[in-house]
Amino acid sequence: MSGVAGRSGGHNRLSVEQHVFRGTFVPSRHGRRPEPTTGPVSAADRRRTLKGLSPAARRLAAALLETFEGWDVAALQTLRSYALSCDRLAALEAAGASSALYREVRANLALLAALHLEPPGRKERSC
Repeated sequence: MSGVAGRSGGHNRLSVEQHVFRGTFVPSRHGRRPEPTTGPVSAADRRRTLKGLSPAARRLAAALLETFEGWDVAALQTLRSYALSCDRLAALEAAGASSALYREVRANLALLAALHLEPPGRKERSC
């Protein structure tokens, strides 16, 4: 009910964390991205991420782990999924499967975006 006091919105407001999770976070509208609340991951967590990956996927994941910092447990899981997706992409490209390849490309790009990888030393801009 627009224009009625107490009933004109706000009751369904999403938190910044919910916007980030949904992928609808806009810095100019929602403010700064919240800082991760978890601490740094252990070497065992990193090893678990690489365990069972093919050699190509392991090289990719290890290179990303070494190049970028600020990993948390959720990001490690996303990294593992991204590396596996890269393997599936290579297999689908070799097979020439078109619709499955298209779906995997979309999933791969979504995983890559979810990783929020930024070059080392680059800070998030705020307006």
